[in-house]
Amino acid sequence: MLFILMVVVAPASAASYFVTQSGAGSQNGLTLANAWSVANYNSSAAPTGGDTVFFSGTITSTIVVATNGTGNSAGRLTLNFSGSCSGCTVATLSTANPRISLSNRSFITLFGGPYNAGATFAAGTGTADDSLVLITFNRTVNHDITIDGFSYTGPVAGIATPWDAYFPQNVTVQNCHFDNVAGLGYSDSNLTHDLDIKNNFIRTSANTKTQTDVVTFGDAVNVTIEGNYLVNQAPGQNNNGQHNDVIQTFHSGAGGANNPSGWVVRYNWIGLTMNTPFRTGDNSWMQLESFDNAAGFGLKIYGNVFVGGDGTTNSGNNGFGMDTHGITSTNYVYNNTVIRKNGPDRTIGWISANGTLFMRNNVGMATSGQNSVDVDVAAFTPGTGGWDYNFWYQFDGSVTSGSWGPHGSTSTNPLFANYNGDDFSLTAASPLIGAGDSTIGSEFSQGIAPGATWPNPTLVTRPNSAWDVGAFQSGGQVSRVNPPMNLSVAVQ
Repeated sequence: MLFILMVVVAPASAASYFVTQSGAGSQNGLTLANAWSVANYNSSAAPTGGDTVFFSGTITSTIVVATNGTGNSAGRLTLNFSGSCSGCTVATLSTANPRISLSNRSFITLFGGPYNAGATFAAGTGTADDSLVLITFNRTVNHDITIDGFSYTGPVAGIATPWDAYFPQNVTVQNCHFDNVAGLGYSDSNLTHDLDIKNNFIRTSANTKTQTDVVTFGDAVNVTIEGNYLVNQAPGQNNNGQHNDVIQTFHSGAGGANNPSGWVVRYNWIGLTMNTPFRTGDNSWMQLESFDNAAGFGLKIYGNVFVGGDGTTNSGNNGFGMDTHGITSTNYVYNNTVIRKNGPDRTIGWISANGTLFMRNNVGMATSGQNSVDVDVAAFTPGTGGWDYNFWYQFDGSVTSGSWGPHGSTSTNPLFANYNGDDFSLTAASPLIGAGDSTIGSEFSQGIAPGATWPNPTLVTRPNSAWDVGAFQSGGQVSRVNPPMNLSVAVQ
């Protein structure tokens, strides 16, 4: 008789650990009453894939993540600062240097809490460096990292940077609220790829001390920026040549640099609002350079609302566009709403002669009386079918001939719900309702619901053959309702 012995090996149970600044009880880390100190946690090799480390109370020391997860999903190592364990309070990182330090880490999820402004951040002087970074990757390759739900509000001239990226791979930053900062973070490496920046509120300070770009990635491939509220308030400066952008890409001068490729920018509110001192020409919504088609396409920009100024403040004189620097790329600009109040000049400016540009279903409106350049796309080759269904209203400056197309216009009032009040959804009487091209592909079939707010705007599905022009869609089916923010599940 043959017996088959079957051995079933149960997976190891995920562990929970607890950390307070100074620790408690026996400091074995297994309960809140016996919490590790930050120093205990920093020196421990115990937390691993599937485990959760809960931080509680005010933290005044740098947290050094010393171990990795083991894979995505159930293999993530989670550091939770949200106060979601029994008896925990939200962990507030409150010190002159409130940094979470990641170095060569992988498969990590950070659930956030607030940063408090320490003395270093509040000073708002000098230039940004590592002492002003809230989460740092320490110039190493870090991959499969999620940063979720952190918040920080700095001083009006503050120069803190929430995230020092350097060489990120497969990294997501979501549901964060960063106000009065010097930008989200920075990376400049041909190792950078697969980034997702979604549903964040990121607004810069009005500092004149340092380079201030909301999102800056050189050489990065496969980047998605979606559902965010992104606003730059920092004016470019004569004295140091700073050019401050909401989104900046480039091919770096470093050895082994890549061209950016495969970027998707969708459903964002992207704004420029600068007070004096102000230097015309040194701010833009998007400064896009040197894209190629290595990822299958160069760039897709769709469903965004671009707003220049608020009627009282300045807005730079560059909007969004690309300089290919002689590199060939294929690019898509669909379903955007582009507003020029006090600028920007060169509102849509695509220059250099080596790219293909698909451009449909966009609406632009300017406060009457502004001139200079509104649409400059003549250097690019129109995509299949040509440029069409674009409506440029009160664009009194230079506009590339034919950029509106046979179904578009330069004289049709879009009848926004409240132009002065920044409600750019369409009224029921708008001639742009149902006037868009619905054949450009299902990828672009989502519109922003009237009344949506940022970040994480509610989207609707555009009805077949009845697409509105611009970012907003009336009469569609809700395809996603905003979920609650900053929630996590604690299993003990």
